[in-house]
Amino acid sequence: MDGAYGKDKADNVKSKSGFTVGFGWNSAVRDFYWGLEGGFQTRGFAQEVTGGNKYTNNRTHYGLYGSVMAGYKFAVTPDITIDPANSLPPSFDLFGSLSSTDKDVDKYYKDNVDWGDCFTKFDLAFGIGAKVWYKNKYFFQLQYRAGLLKWLDTSDDVKFNAQKFTIGLGIAL
Repeated sequence: MDGAYGKDKADNVKSKSGFTVGFGWNSAVRDFYWGLEGGFQTRGFAQEVTGGNKYTNNRTHYGLYGSVMAGYKFAVTPDITIDPANSLPPSFDLFGSLSSTDKDVDKYYKDNVDWGDCFTKFDLAFGIGAKVWYKNKYFFQLQYRAGLLKWLDTSDDVKFNAQKFTIGLGIAL
């Protein structure tokens, strides 16, 4: 899920669930490994606007990410190992959508706003988490990723970085 942290008016920004479809490759030397991962992801938010009218703006971006992985697997039992799932994955948004629950605002967005206005299409995140392996073939992963670059930076002091919590299931072929 993506959300917001930072200063000022970001408190009315709510997270939206997204998805990631990824792939990876790794090579092990004893309990150490290194590899590459990448895939397609979404990130976004919903922002409630109050004042004269109350409505919600929705933003979703779709893009690619990649990362170099390296780590050490700690044996818990002969069949179960755990490794820190830490990463620095860069990402690049390819396209996105901006909409509003207010019909007039939605029409204005469609006619006048480019989806990339005010938003950083490139991001570099720091990921921290853990991956549990079964027989070095199947894994379950939990990871939190915090964007290091401002994702939104507008003139009205709304600034925040992207955040993502991921749950992963996989198989090593």
